[in-house]
Amino acid sequence: MDRSALTICFSALLLLFFYGISFSQDLDNIRTRTIEADRDTIVYDTLATVTGSMRVTDSSGREVTDTAYHLLAWESKIILAPELQNRHDQLFLRFRVLPAPLSERRFHKDIREIKQIPEQVFTWQKLSDSRSKRSQNFPSAGIIQSGSISRGLSMGNNQDAVVNSGMDLQLSGSLGNMQINGVLSDRNIPIQPDGTTQKIHELDRVYLQVYNDQTSVTGGDFEMAEEHGYFMKMNKKVQGARVKHKYQAFGNTQAVSTISGAISQGKHCMKNFSGEEGNQGPYRLTGCDGETHIIVLSGSEKVYIDGQPLKRGKNNDYVINYNTAEITFTANQPITKDKRIQVEFEYSLREYNRFMAYTHNRIKTDNGSLWFNVFSQQDSKRQTIANDLTSREKQLLAGAGDDAEQAVVAYVDTSSYQANNNQILYVQKDTVVDGKKYSIYQYSTDRQQAQLEVGFSYAGKNNAHYVVKKSAANGRVYQWVAPVEGKPQGRYTPMRQLVAPRQQQMLTFGGTGKL
Repeated sequence: MDRSALTICFSALLLLFFYGISFSQDLDNIRTRTIEADRDTIVYDTLATVTGSMRVTDSSGREVTDTAYHLLAWESKIILAPELQNRHDQLFLRFRVLPAPLSERRFHKDIREIKQIPEQVFTWQKLSDSRSKRSQNFPSAGIIQSGSISRGLSMGNNQDAVVNSGMDLQLSGSLGNMQINGVLSDRNIPIQPDGTTQKIHELDRVYLQVYNDQTSVTGGDFEMAEEHGYFMKMNKKVQGARVKHKYQAFGNTQAVSTISGAISQGKHCMKNFSGEEGNQGPYRLTGCDGETHIIVLSGSEKVYIDGQPLKRGKNNDYVINYNTAEITFTANQPITKDKRIQVEFEYSLREYNRFMAYTHNRIKTDNGSLWFNVFSQQDSKRQTIANDLTSREKQLLAGAGDDAEQAVVAYVDTSSYQANNNQILYVQKDTVVDGKKYSIYQYSTDRQQAQLEVGFSYAGKNNAHYVVKKSAANGRVYQWVAPVEGKPQGRYTPMRQLVAPRQQQMLTFGGTGKL
């Protein structure tokens, strides 16, 4: 081995030697202390003592037994017996310590310094951080205010980012000699509650009610209901105003008068159908005028099977999807072909704004009662919702009268074919089947011939001459199919049913008495 290798080995040995000395010094946890035995409790170190390592000797070098003192090792405290305190001698302690004070509290965040979150931090009245600026919005009224403000951001792979906002405010309390109760909501997205629960949340109704023992004034969304009499039992969801007043007519005679004016949120309809063997659903509801895609107003449905009312809910009899108008029955109601199903519901209007007026008057005595009801609803001819009617369509509706089958127009619009347009256009042709001539519409991509844009309506199975054709076009293409023995074989027709405005009026009166 040469001299350079010996030098390197010697240097490495020296390094290991000095490192071992320093490491042994770091591991040396033996400590000594001298204390005066002049009090009972003495703290002799800041680190915790290793249990069993304490040795105590007096000034003469004799070891003091552990019965003459009590050691709190984790706190490095020694409690002396009275005989040691009376000697007023010096004591010598020899012990080992742990590397860290284990009796101290350690934490990343001190929970005592964190501000406690209020119980209703998300309610609008507790959003302010300054307590000095908090004040009652109604200082002279005992009104309880609660609610929430929400802000959201929605985005998708096929849409831009959209900011959604909502506010829900609930008021209740007294305002002078009147009581106030209300739910106010401001949402930019209309959301209907789920139809799987038994009860619907009150926030589906936005209203404000001021009342006392005699008078009640309601504005916003409310239910127009009437149970008196046989011919005018109704329960409609409306939006408007209602005034109800109770007064003492004469003697013990009590009277109640109610006046309501509102815009109807939906159209009432009743459907009867039979169940399918083993099919729990979904069963789709359609409108009274043949509408296929409707939205049922939440909470307006009443479902009966064989005349027995059912309850909504997953744990009850049925669930309903209000947006698609589909009812599914649970296992509590097995559906067979013999089950007679009846559904009463209201669905959203699409043709006209409908205005309603209603008044109810009732007089009650000790021997009986009398009532008088007037109800009127009519569609606004000048305020259409879906489509504006042309002059020709208005004349056709006026001439059709009560015969709805006469109020049918062709669903055809003259257009022109463009090379960069994805419109589905048709050409009109004539064909003969079993000696009978038919004028049909045929899909075409010819620039010179295809100039008709045709719309199709669902007419029911075997009630029309067109079916949906499989095609590579960007949209649905309809194809004419020939009738068999004069009977249509399709489901769609190039005709459109015009919905006429309607008016309904009813007057009822009656009474009960004791003979």
